[in-house]
Amino acid sequence: MSLLSNYLAESLLKELNEQAIVLFPGGFKPPHGGHLELATRYSQQPGVSQVIILIGPEPREGVTREQSIAIWRELTKSNNKILIQKTEVNSPLAAAYKYIETARPGSYALAASSKGDDYKRVVDFVKGHQPGSKYAREGVNVVELPLDVKPLPYQNRTPKAEKYAPGKSENNKGVSASVLRADLKNNDKEAFATNYPNVADKAVIDKVFGILKKKATESLNEDKLRIF
Repeated sequence: MSLLSNYLAESLLKELNEQAIVLFPGGFKPPHGGHLELATRYSQQPGVSQVIILIGPEPREGVTREQSIAIWRELTKSNNKILIQKTEVNSPLAAAYKYIETARPGSYALAASSKGDDYKRVVDFVKGHQPGSKYAREGVNVVELPLDVKPLPYQNRTPKAEKYAPGKSENNKGVSASVLRADLKNNDKEAFATNYPNVADKAVIDKVFGILKKKATESLNEDKLRIF
């Protein structure tokens, strides 16, 4: 994140005079290093009290919500500011709207990069919740809080692994869930690890790989899912 973006984000949060909850909805089938990077960056903002991962029910190429939750738990087990919650809405943006319908009074933001279509969706989301707007709720303040986060590039992929998903799986391309699933399909643990360039602990990557190679049966930790 640039120094300017960091300054603007911190300035906005100070003006609110309270900490904000950041909603990060998505399918996450499965979550990868890019998702982790954005969630972690938000959690590091001093004015952010929680980052809530909202996970929809629809599976993708055999990856289930239960596996997604288990992976998020493994990736964020040392970060108490990142919480995980199920949503019954498949569309990430619709899930965020649904969440605000019953949200406690307070300040909320939608997780997104400050560039591209994500930012436009954030602007529309914020406008739709301002006083007098269609989705406005008394006591619920929805603000813009985008971060300048660039896509994580693939590194150290072998020539073989670069061919798994032509146009996406080559070195220097942005990390994506479709490439991760292709690596899994090819049972290539070395290539799989390149989807998590920000995870230094090899044991964590091994655990995530194992979760995806078998049906996740680990029960959910309700304390991790509860919002305080």
